[in-house]
Amino acid sequence: MSMEKQFDKFLKHHLHHLDDILKQIEKHNEDLRARAKPYESLIVPIECSVQHVNGSRKKTTLEVLTQSPVKTLTFYGLPPLEKGDMIRAYVFKGEELHEKLPDDPFSLNNHPWGRKKCYSPMPPSHYVERDLQAKEAAVRIEKIRNNEVVATYRSIPHAPPARHSFDDHMIIGSE
Repeated sequence: MSMEKQFDKFLKHHLHHLDDILKQIEKHNEDLRARAKPYESLIVPIECSVQHVNGSRKKTTLEVLTQSPVKTLTFYGLPPLEKGDMIRAYVFKGEELHEKLPDDPFSLNNHPWGRKKCYSPMPPSHYVERDLQAKEAAVRIEKIRNNEVVATYRSIPHAPPARHSFDDHMIIGSE
């Protein structure tokens, strides 16, 4: 078999494989988009009885009794709550997932130095529903007395963990 025919066979095989990979990525992204929900719709209320309160400089940890899997709530703020209080805690019952992007074999991101040395924009992300965990963060708490809301506390906005540090976006050759 000539070199040219061998190369054509090699190319057809790899292009077919690449096409399969691209179809899998597109299916994953379509499924992710179909599951996506607005952030606000994933904020859910949880009725709780406060069992223990531990407050520090900026955050409060509450041990709670609920009908849900939640046992511990973190709240960024210092609400005046105590053992025995009935509360309605609003938690984010979601997670942020990113779409997949096909790897570009010619991209500098695939260099042995990795993404940390090359700037690459993040792929689109979507919020999807997840199960509640034993530990959750409350974005808002309502204190309940005699089936009425007597106080509302909003979490202090805090910076989420950074996706990348400043150093992750350095340009190659600038070091």
